[in-house]
Amino acid sequence: MQPNYVYAAKLERVVDGDTYELMVDLGCSVWHKLTVRLLGVNTPETKGETREAGLAATREAERFFTDHHTLVIELRKEPKQRVDAFRRYLALIYGTNFFPGHQESLAEHLLATHNAVLFRAE
Repeated sequence: MQPNYVYAAKLERVVDGDTYELMVDLGCSVWHKLTVRLLGVNTPETKGETREAGLAATREAERFFTDHHTLVIELRKEPKQRVDAFRRYLALIYGTNFFPGHQESLAEHLLATHNAVLFRAE
């Protein structure tokens, strides 16, 4: 198993329930804008028949980022899982709120609030 890469990040924009634009801290005062797709879950689309559920998932993701001021992302090293068909990096996202040392997974939060379902890429 290859190592994962862990970075501090700041939210730039919630694209939809499972896609985000982040500024990633690479260290030494170097920041890089990255579009990421949340690994392991899928949220409804914001267009078509699932529009209302997709918008609800987007709002819940926005709420998560509002409640979690410090973000950590974990990027996967495996070549087949690094980027998806839309060239988004696949990442796990964790947020820390007002309780020091307590990190919450965004994917688990969206699952717990019924705004996402488990997803495993083939």
